[in-house]
This record gives sequence, structure tokens and C-alpha cells, in this order.
Amino acid sequence: MPGTVREGRWKELRVISELLRFGLDVYPAAVDDQGIDCVIRTEHGGPPAYYDVQIKGYRGYNRVIGVDRARVEQQAGKYLLIIAFFHDRAKPDEIFFLTQPQVLRLKDNLPPGKDRWGDVAFNKPDRDEFAEQTIDKLKDFLEGHTPEGANTT
Repeated sequence: MPGTVREGRWKELRVISELLRFGLDVYPAAVDDQGIDCVIRTEHGGPPAYYDVQIKGYRGYNRVIGVDRARVEQQAGKYLLIIAFFHDRAKPDEIFFLTQPQVLRLKDNLPPGKDRWGDVAFNKPDRDEFAEQTIDKLKDFLEGHTPEGANTT
């Protein structure tokens, strides 16, 4: 089990380092008991906005699990899910970001009973649909987006 926890943390830190590389103001979570791996702070010419970010990293393409609907629904437009596929040199890594409404829509598209582990369907058609929502475009997206209900204090 420690290897699994260690690998999960390594994937989170790898994504956080990419967020920093692309110029985002990122604060890693010291404790992960709310499903939040980091917070991103952005400014829109006014008070800053804060986004709770959940990171899911996988070697290759796997089922995305551990995304709790109730927690996502509570975020009021200030939640981001980052899904990272690490490919071990076979092809370039792929790191996507999804907004709260997009995550909820993908969860709504699951067949009945398929959400017992917090599943999110993110297969090839979904990767194609969100092809423009890659980590390198997240800063521009956030600078042009003010989340509804964002914590601006």
C-alpha cells in the first residue's frame, strides 16, 4: 500500500510542478481529506479567485475513480479536475482539465450503477472533446474566467 500512496503523491506533485511551470500560483494541500490536492489562486483585475483542484494521475489510460459527486457539487463553480495520463515515453503525457459542470455532465453520462467508486468516464471520445483543455492552456482559461460563487476573500 505505501507504494500506491507514494506513486499517487508523485503523480500529484508532477502535475503541480507543471502548473507552476506554466505560471500558475499553486498551493499544495498539506492534508488530502477533502479530495483537494492543491489550490490555484488567480486574479481577474479585482479580488483573487481560488480554485480547489483535484488531481487524478494514471500510467496509461485507466478508469478515472475517486471523484465524489457530492464534493464536486458543493464547489459552486470553483472546482477543477485535472486528469493526467503518463505514458512512459511511448507517447507524450496528456494532462487535461475539466470544470465542475463538465465533470458533473460526464458523471451524468455514466450507466446506472457505474458511479459506486466515484467514476468519471473519460475515454477516447472524451479526450477528443476536451483536446483543447490541456494543462498548458489552463492559465489562459482561468485568466478569462470568473467562477460563479468563487471565494474571493
